[in-house]
Amino acid sequence: TSQITSYNDYKFHSGAANVIQHVVNRIDPGNEHLTKRCHVWMDLCTVVNQDFTALGLSRVLPPILHSKKRIEELYKLASYTVRDVQYAVFNLGYSINDLLQDCPKAPEGPEPDPVLFRVKAVLNHPIGDYAVQPRIATFVAQAITMAHYMEGAAYTVGPTQNISIRSTSLVRELGGNVFCNATVDSIIIEKGRAVGVRVRNTSAAVSGGTDAPPPPPTVELRARNIVCATSVFNLYHNLLPRDLPAT
Repeated sequence: TSQITSYNDYKFHSGAANVIQHVVNRIDPGNEHLTKRCHVWMDLCTVVNQDFTALGLSRVLPPILHSKKRIEELYKLASYTVRDVQYAVFNLGYSINDLLQDCPKAPEGPEPDPVLFRVKAVLNHPIGDYAVQPRIATFVAQAITMAHYMEGAAYTVGPTQNISIRSTSLVRELGGNVFCNATVDSIIIEKGRAVGVRVRNTSAAVSGGTDAPPPPPTVELRARNIVCATSVFNLYHNLLPRDLPAT
């Protein structure tokens, strides 16, 4: 059994080859078989990302321009779990073509090989983005997230709260305003067009108890353009008037 050093950090450089070189050098330097299997893993993530793009295009392009082969590949890979694909690639040496035919079930229990245990763990870093355990997560979620970061990604200097702080500062500099603790009750529709929203204080609206005061009044905020950033379900079931005709 290989002896490895348990590093606490791994650098994810821009580019799949750079990531693989760094990870392998930290875990098992000179292991050519491991390097090749890491490349298969990364290539597989790229394939899924391309297939997902094809699926998106199929929603807007006429059927004659659909890439049926790519969409079928995506559905096939989506039926596998992250854990099973890792077992196929790293333990059994499966190729992409092999996986498009079938994916074996990984044995129960932890990975016994310390090298593969560490490699699988490190390459599972995107799990924090979709928050599902590898044994039940679809491989597609892992692959798309991995592909997103593969060529590098931006991150805030300091806490992620800096994103909202700088965004709201810019809005105010341009003459706008930002309201916190404000829940949109409904969208105001006039002559078939959205012209504003009705807003109420969130904290006051959710205060419970039989002796709670009546709900706070709503305030109308109007603007020339109204942008909806909520889900379609919330938009049609909660925000738009029930008697609004479908178009």
